[in-house]
Amino acid sequence: EREVKKMKKEKRKKGGVGLRRKINKTQEVYEYMRRYGKITTWDAFVKFKATRLSGIIWNLRGYGHNIVSEWKVNKDGTRYKVYQLIK
Repeated sequence: EREVKKMKKEKRKKGGVGLRRKINKTQEVYEYMRRYGKITTWDAFVKFKATRLSGIIWNLRGYGHNIVSEWKVNKDGTRYKVYQLIK
């Protein structure tokens, strides 16, 4: 939570006084994970048009967030990862 505030503060500095700036995909993914606990690549693509969820997760881990990943397999044999935010 502190990291998100820090990121928002940095955005405000760049945006000038009184301008509302769109939050970036990293912030959107983090807020989604805080609310729902988990996210998949498909979720990130559909909700935020984020095509590099693994890169976003890498950044969030770099900010100090504890995120674990687990491989899942669909009924048709397709593998995908589920990322979970550990609070």
